[in-house]
Amino acid sequence: LFRSLEYARRQNLLYYHRHPTRVKESIKRSRAKRPEYYREQKRRNQIRRRDRIKQLVLNYYSNGILKCMCCGETECDFLTLDHINGGGQHRVAIFGDRWSAGARFYSWLVMNHFPFGFQLLCMNCNFSKGKHGQCAHMTSGKSSLTTLAAELGNPTDGGSQPALFMQESLV
Repeated sequence: LFRSLEYARRQNLLYYHRHPTRVKESIKRSRAKRPEYYREQKRRNQIRRRDRIKQLVLNYYSNGILKCMCCGETECDFLTLDHINGGGQHRVAIFGDRWSAGARFYSWLVMNHFPFGFQLLCMNCNFSKGKHGQCAHMTSGKSSLTTLAAELGNPTDGGSQPALFMQESLV
């Protein structure tokens, strides 16, 4: 079966090279008959390609261990790249509008052989760093949950227990 499949692929490739206009016209006719199908197929392929490139970039900048460099978050949907020395607005000048820079930016990183100056952070740490110049985890030296617990008071001191500690088992 494998040999016949390889043989068919070679024959199709030879036919395409001998008759490129016929093949292109045939493709155009079949796409005109089922535009919704091919539109959906194109969308799926673009999503798959974008996810593959993002995974490649995140793996490179995290040395294969997908986690936030600050807090240790491991959920891939929450992870993003951060400019180590700031300068994310400079990227907008390169790519035009800021909303389309995600996938295009990841492709640019791959084409430019993964330049230095980026690290993997979760969105919370990245936003905190952008707003304050440094992540809240780094500023206090404690995790955010420990800081919040200290602000609310110790639940074992005999006082009233905040709702955070009462529902701890649900978290």
